[in-house]
Amino acid sequence: MLRDKFTVPGYIQNRFYMDEFGDTFRIATQSTGFGFTQVRLFTYDVSDLDDVTQLGSTKIIENESLQAVRFDGERAYAVTFLVVDPLFVIDLKDPANPVVAGELEVPGYSTHIEPRGNRLIAVGIDDTDGNRPAIAYYDVEDPAAPVQLGRVILGPPGSYTTSDATYDEKAFKVVDELGLIVVPFQHVDWNEGSGRGEVPPSVGIEEDKPMDDNDVDEEENNDATDENYYGPACTNGVQLVDFSDTKLTQRGSFENTGNVTRVGVIGERLFALSDLALKTVDISDRDNPIAAGEVSFFEGEDQSIYGECGYIYYPVDFVDFNDGGFPLTNDQIERLIALAENCANGAPLPGIALMLTLFFARGSFTRRRRSKR
Repeated sequence: MLRDKFTVPGYIQNRFYMDEFGDTFRIATQSTGFGFTQVRLFTYDVSDLDDVTQLGSTKIIENESLQAVRFDGERAYAVTFLVVDPLFVIDLKDPANPVVAGELEVPGYSTHIEPRGNRLIAVGIDDTDGNRPAIAYYDVEDPAAPVQLGRVILGPPGSYTTSDATYDEKAFKVVDELGLIVVPFQHVDWNEGSGRGEVPPSVGIEEDKPMDDNDVDEEENNDATDENYYGPACTNGVQLVDFSDTKLTQRGSFENTGNVTRVGVIGERLFALSDLALKTVDISDRDNPIAAGEVSFFEGEDQSIYGECGYIYYPVDFVDFNDGGFPLTNDQIERLIALAENCANGAPLPGIALMLTLFFARGSFTRRRRSKR
């Protein structure tokens, strides 16, 4: 049954941007228009659900994008980004008069905040030397003067490294009783080959068109390097980080089969779940985690269909599409169909991507030619 409704200026990215505390509804939004961006926080009285009224609002900052919000009792925390990452502490003791109590500027930006009393654990991006996931630790005991206690950056300096934790808070784990933070990551190296040996199907496809001299030269040059073509090399792993009341400490890490989407800890065993496998790891020595066991979700050739970088590969020897060639053998098509059926029965293979692969393999390659990289 609909009671009341109200409109809040701006937009929000996820559920953490709004909160209800007692009889007060709080929400942080970003409004964007021609030549301006405003980040604001609004409060509403919801004691009477049939008559919701606005209590107050405050401007947090202008011309920066809102990246993360977290409400915690009589406080709110917001992170915005332009060149640096301001962490704002917002005092909500008087809901009718919210005020920005303090701020701290650090490199990069945070995408998720986990309050722990007067401490904050934040996951985000560091862009000072490459683009890499980062875990930051803040002391907010004095709201007027927040302090960064530590920062751990994942991946080699200057690299492009990603983590599902930067957009999915369920992808990492904070284990308070162990003082442990577990964060997955994937490092992509475009300078090293994956060692696959075949040209992956992600190579672009173009409609038939007359070839000029430049096209001939390009074909010849690419033909000379096809046998040496490799996709990017991907390292999937999980990083252990200790936290105390005063600091962060980077501990050991381990590599994993496939990009890790979920992690968990049971006693001194950690488990890492990817699209390809479930792995358990002994973390009794956090500086030297040791693999305890692994269960693969695929066997034999099927394991190679799904690459370490998250791409679907099918073993294919490209033919001349101008001659109406078809890039898949019947045996390869049957294997892909079998994988799709397994996915429909609950196997953790990205079935939509696979079905799209089948669709384009069956119908869209005829009378086309390959545009090589």
